[in-house]
Amino acid sequence: MNQEKNICVECESEYYKDSSKMACLCPDCAYQLYQYPNCLHKFENGNCIKCGWNGQTSEYLKNRTKEMEIKTHKINTTQIAELISDAILIKNEEDSLDLLGNLYYQGFDKIILYQKNITPAFFDLKNKMAGEILQKFANYRMSLLIIGDFSELIQQSKSLKDFIYESNKGKQVNFVSSIEEAIEKLAK
Repeated sequence: MNQEKNICVECESEYYKDSSKMACLCPDCAYQLYQYPNCLHKFENGNCIKCGWNGQTSEYLKNRTKEMEIKTHKINTTQIAELISDAILIKNEEDSLDLLGNLYYQGFDKIILYQKNITPAFFDLKNKMAGEILQKFANYRMSLLIIGDFSELIQQSKSLKDFIYESNKGKQVNFVSSIEEAIEKLAK
């Protein structure tokens, strides 16, 4: 079988044109960048026999994945992603959607994120960023637990204090102080 090949504009790997949902990206880059379904690669002689990809990754994607480690927790059949990073992973609504889509397509049901990984602007409720970002999680039905010390923030803002209090009554978004508290909350 002789399939037509393309060159990925991101990683410069050859791939079979019909194997990707995006015209200019191999299935792996389309997945990494836009969460399109990836090929279940099966490599022979340096290339995937299903999509033709050679396993090459662009510098951009290499650096992007270095920013964060995903630690997997499992409670019964629930897959939980704990994101570990020194970087701010969510700077805006688009970052949250990228992160959410990426983890959703990896099969995670819930996300644990640290306060330091979210832009401080998130906690200023006047700009509506928190609402816009958390709506994305609600749309995907993906629970989010944010670990941090919120004491100083809630002293400065009664509305944030009320927001955290109300959020913690439900199961969609919770603010907790430790990974142990997060796991305990998810186990309920």
